[in-house]
Amino acid sequence: MIPTEEQLIKTCARVIAGAALRLIQKDPHQWSTRPCSTCETITNLLDMPFGCVLYRKEKEKHETR
Repeated sequence: MIPTEEQLIKTCARVIAGAALRLIQKDPHQWSTRPCSTCETITNLLDMPFGCVLYRKEKEKHETR
């Protein structure tokens, strides 16, 4: 049986989310202004700031005001 487009999208989303969550599970930590490799990897995977990367950007934004 050939999967539908919706099934393919759900499968891809599950694979991406699973990869990100496995990284988080392996490296539980508090966010800091020095981005860690876990948060940098997830940021690149999701193509949006995540964790330490987002925390640093938000902190820099507040400091420049």
